[in-house]
Amino acid sequence: MNQDEKLFFRFDVLKFVAIIMVIFIHIVCRKLYEIENGISYEWIVSNVIDSFCRSCVPIFVMVSGFFLLGKDEEITFFFKKRFLKIIPKFLIYSVIFYLFTIIFQSNNFKSALFFKKSFYVNFVKQLLNGKIYYHLWYVYMIISIYLVTPILRKIILWDKEKKFKNTKYLIFIWGFFWIFIPFLDTFLKLNTNAYNQIGQYIGYFLLGYLIGNKKIEIFKNKKVNMILFFIFNFLIIYFTYIFSKKDSKLFDHFYNYHSIFVFVVSVMLFEFIINFEVKKKPKNKNLKLKKFVKAVSTATFDIYLMHPIFVYFCENYFKNKMGYGKYIAVSFFIVFLGAFFVSLIFYYVKKLLERSIKWQ
Repeated sequence: MNQDEKLFFRFDVLKFVAIIMVIFIHIVCRKLYEIENGISYEWIVSNVIDSFCRSCVPIFVMVSGFFLLGKDEEITFFFKKRFLKIIPKFLIYSVIFYLFTIIFQSNNFKSALFFKKSFYVNFVKQLLNGKIYYHLWYVYMIISIYLVTPILRKIILWDKEKKFKNTKYLIFIWGFFWIFIPFLDTFLKLNTNAYNQIGQYIGYFLLGYLIGNKKIEIFKNKKVNMILFFIFNFLIIYFTYIFSKKDSKLFDHFYNYHSIFVFVVSVMLFEFIINFEVKKKPKNKNLKLKKFVKAVSTATFDIYLMHPIFVYFCENYFKNKMGYGKYIAVSFFIVFLGAFFVSLIFYYVKKLLERSIKWQ
C-alpha cells in the first residue's frame, strides 16, 4: 500500500474500533442503572467496559472532520452529496424503529394502528423532537455539524497561511467551555450553564482535521501515549464507581463525551492509530482481515442504525439465561454480525435498485 492507502486504512481501523465500542456500550449500559441495591460484580464489569468504550463518538466525529474539512466543494454540491447519503437512511430507520417500538415495547399497539391519524402525528412529533429511539441522536448531531461545515472549511482555508492559529483558538474556546468548565462543575458545584451555548462537537471535528493532516501533534511519544490512555480510562472507571456508590445511582458525568478524561483518551487513541506503523509485510491472513475491516468501516453507519434491535432481543432472550460475561460475549457477536449482515443486504438491494433504474 502507498502512503495514502495506509492513511485511509487507519481511518477504516478507527471506524471499525468505534463501532465495536458503540455496540459494547449499548449491551452493558442498562446494567449500570441497576444500582439501588449496591454495587454488584456485573455493575463493575459494565463500568469497566463502558469506560473503555467512551471514545467511540468523538472518534467518529474526528474521522468526519478529517475527510470533510479539507475539501473545497460548492455548498449545494456538498449538501446534496451528504444529505442524500444520510437523510433517506435516517428516515427509513426512523420508520423502522417507530414501528419496532410500537410492536415490541409499547402496550398501546391496538391504539396505534396505521389507519389512525394519531399514528402519523405521533411519528412526526417524535421525529422532530428526536425521540424515535435513543441512538438516533447521533444523526441529528451529525446533521448539525454538516450545516456549519462550509463555514468551517472557509475558516481553515483562510487560516492555512497563519499556521491554523485561529482554528486552534476555536478548539481552545470549545475545550474551555465544553471540557474544562463542566469538569470544574462536577467537583466545585459552580452550577454554571455558560457552556451550553457553544457547539458541542465542533472541537472534535476540527481536531480530526488537524491531527489527521499532521498540523498538530499532541502526544508525541507512543509509549507514553498508551500508558496515559490506560491511566485516564482507569480514572473514568474509578470516579464513576466512587460517585455512583456515594449517590446510590449511576453518576455518568465521566462517561460524557465532553468529560475531560474521555476527551483525552479519545484524542490519544485517534492520534495513536493515525500514526501507527506496521513494518512487516502483510500476510494473506492479514489481507483478509484488512478486507473485513474495510467492509465493516464502509457499513458503520448502517450497523450503527440497525444494531439496537439486536441488542433488544439479546437482552430479552439471553440476559437471564447465562452468566453475565458469557452474555456480553454472545450478545456482541450476535449484534455485530447481525447488524453487519443486514447492512450488506441493504447494500446489495440498493445496488440492484440502482441498476434497474439505469436499465430503464
